[in-house]
Amino acid sequence: MWPEVDAVKSENRRELKLAGANVSKRIVENGGNLDDAIYQLSALNLLDVSDTALEKISPRIDALNHLQSLLLYRNKIAQLPATIGQLGELKVLDLSGNRLTKINLKGNPLKDKRLLKLVDQCRSKQVLDYVEKNGYVPPKTAPKQEADENQSNGTQESSTSVPEEDIQLKIVVHKATENTPKVTFTQEARANRPHILLCIVRNFPLTNMKKFLQLQNALHDNECGRRELATIATHDLAKIKGSIRYHAAPPGEIQITALGAAAQGKVTAEKYYADLCHQADLLRKEKKRNTYSGVHKYITLLTCKELFAFLSDEEKVISLPPLTNCDETKISSTCTDMLVEVTSSVGHGPCVRVMNALLERMLLMEVEVVGSTVPHASTNGNVSKPGEKKLKKSKAASKEPEIAKVCYNRSATLTVEQVQLYDGDGKLHSVFPGKGDLVGNETARIFVEMA
Repeated sequence: MWPEVDAVKSENRRELKLAGANVSKRIVENGGNLDDAIYQLSALNLLDVSDTALEKISPRIDALNHLQSLLLYRNKIAQLPATIGQLGELKVLDLSGNRLTKINLKGNPLKDKRLLKLVDQCRSKQVLDYVEKNGYVPPKTAPKQEADENQSNGTQESSTSVPEEDIQLKIVVHKATENTPKVTFTQEARANRPHILLCIVRNFPLTNMKKFLQLQNALHDNECGRRELATIATHDLAKIKGSIRYHAAPPGEIQITALGAAAQGKVTAEKYYADLCHQADLLRKEKKRNTYSGVHKYITLLTCKELFAFLSDEEKVISLPPLTNCDETKISSTCTDMLVEVTSSVGHGPCVRVMNALLERMLLMEVEVVGSTVPHASTNGNVSKPGEKKLKKSKAASKEPEIAKVCYNRSATLTVEQVQLYDGDGKLHSVFPGKGDLVGNETARIFVEMA
């Protein structure tokens, strides 16, 4: 029996959550299955198995007859047993990010005639699209009169009926393994662009490339100060060969296939930079300005630089910050493991802030905001939490208002793997993300867990 299962059984808990590399390894050793003992935990009301190699769910799942939330997202499930339909108390079923291709909903007593027709015609994609548009209506807040009555009774109703304890947004940080690429840096790179952070995001399906690229562009425009404070580069880890080196060289000696320019082939960093300056100058003249526009200001960071910093693997240059990354390692819809890079010539702080923002927004890509726990002011100026009796006036009572927190439609987990940075002598220099690097977001209800 797995230790997590044994703990739930011995302590008579109602929730079981399994995720991460260790769980995934046990599942693989068990032929893609969960521990059989899980299906004997009949008191469970929440089962969360995410970001693993899980392939199969036993037909004995129907023994968990008190199950209300079954969260099986980002696994490798290709088929479900029909006995799931016998879970009479089930309210939440999350199967996103798996290998399912069909949804058999026939025979269900659906009230929506349009949805019933789509189900009968076996149109899985149309069913999903229809449910996405019409399937969820955010709960309405209570009328003012009812709220006033609740306050007079000393209680405060929540503004949303979403069961907050079932919704978890987590960034789980795992230690580097023997398969994690080794990254070294030279003093020349540190002298030209001193600050660099790298990490790996595992099992992140890029189901919406357009949305992800818009996210990255928005960060470049805002948190990165149009690349003057920091620059982001994302790479498909599967396309990176061997170890990675962060170093610097004269721009005429650096060869790169720039992002989106595969047809042009490799060019020197010197030529790429000169072409970029020429484009910026043409735009400046067209707009009749004395300086470059905001979108091109970052190129002045390299003015008169004898050396350009860059990253390379064992075969090619993969990044030339702040200008471009290479076309060979660009991400695509088939990418699942991603190397994330943030560099800066300004300071370590901007790198950390940008990386935090990027990882948080990646976590939020597949969830929707359905409301918020908006605090309600009481008559004495204090704030009551939802479902909590109003505190009496006292000198010890806190005068600080409660922070409104966001509510989401589902749980989500982002799996991040540390990357170790070594100096030129092979000594460990730093590890990211270390303890305290990723801070989470209390208002957005995003939490960080060091595995």
